Amino acid sequence: MLPISSVYNDGLIAELYERYRRDPGSVDESFRQLFRLAERIDGGASATGVDASLLRKAAAAASLISAIKSFGHLAVQIDPLGSPPPGAAELKPEFHGITERDLHDIPASALGYDSGTAADVVQRMRELYCGELGYEFEHLSEETEREWFRSTIESGAATQPLNADEKKTLLQRLTEVDGLERFLGLAYVSVKRFSIEGVDALVPMLDDAIEQGAKAGARQVVIGMAHRGRLNVLTHVMGKPYRALLEEFEGRHPATNAESDTGDVK
Repeated sequence: MLPISSVYNDGLIAELYERYRRDPGSVDESFRQLFRLAERIDGGASATGVDASLLRKAAAAASLISAIKSFGHLAVQIDPLGSPPPGAAELKPEFHGITERDLHDIPASALGYDSGTAADVVQRMRELYCGELGYEFEHLSEETEREWFRSTIESGAATQPLNADEKKTLLQRLTEVDGLERFLGLAYVSVKRFSIEGVDALVPMLDDAIEQGAKAGARQVVIGMAHRGRLNVLTHVMGKPYRALLEEFEGRHPATNAESDTGDVK
């Protein structure tokens, strides 16, 4: 991977810009975006030609921001033994042919952000994509879905703190989830039950997804459920009574001794 612009192709960029001025449709959309971005920075490019240096800085800043979104996880310290993260050359401004000082010369508005400079945008992107919370969505085939993730992450909605009531509701839900798993673990020792332990947050996540979907107009929900955690989802999300669940569980495992330290499960 090489920087998008350099001294070796400034002439080509200038030629493409002249074509763009005469007929924007005559150049590729990626260059149309680049030239529109440069014009926003410069307040409108001069009639005598394009500032190749300015274009190079703007393109490099955009390339750096894109790289942070793609490779930011490689800069995160996750080894509990303290070994440094692997990092990535793409996360450094110099890789894209720009310096930290250059980032301060580019207004954030030229990159599609509201205020500050490119340096401020880069810092914000590092905070979002180089932190302990990871996101994986670039594999999604629908652009609208990818854009939803980007806007949700970068607006801060994904990490919005819960209020006191929401925290209590979440604690109650997780307590219900954990309580059922603990009971099944005691009552049905060594029986395969595909516990939800480790992904307990699945239930409140489904709760919220269904609630938000209903507010948006959804009237039906179809859940493609994995084996793991299905009993908890059946009871706490789908509303299946505990007694019905346990009677069915007993029917499938007749050899299981229902008498345990918890008492008769029926």
